Amino acid sequence: MNHQELELQRKIRQQFDVVTYPRAPVEKSPKNDYELLFMHNFITPYYLRNQKVIETTGKMILDAGCGSGYKALILAQANPGAKIVGIDISEKSVELARKRLEYHGLTHTEFYVLPIEQLQQFRFRV
Repeated sequence: MNHQELELQRKIRQQFDVVTYPRAPVEKSPKNDYELLFMHNFITPYYLRNQKVIETTGKMILDAGCGSGYKALILAQANPGAKIVGIDISEKSVELARKRLEYHGLTHTEFYVLPIEQLQQFRFRV
């Protein structure tokens, strides 16, 4: 990365450390928003493509740019048994994502402060 790209990444990180996104309260749950859960369910697109039902247990779903973790919460609730891994460049956002999923009792999750450019070097375990 050149100096200009590093500076831009620093400014973006700084912005999201001040104002996390999305700004949904930690307590907010998508549990009864069936349309939202349906859209984020891994089983649906897999079935449409392969005409088979897949079990989400043992699968890993990456939420790149997870922000404050609301999408990770939706993914975790829509895909029971799947491990949700979130990455973001904002440390404050990742802290909030961890708190959010812990608050909702979802433990099969991991969050990392990690630029997507470094994802290839990182090892995830299901």
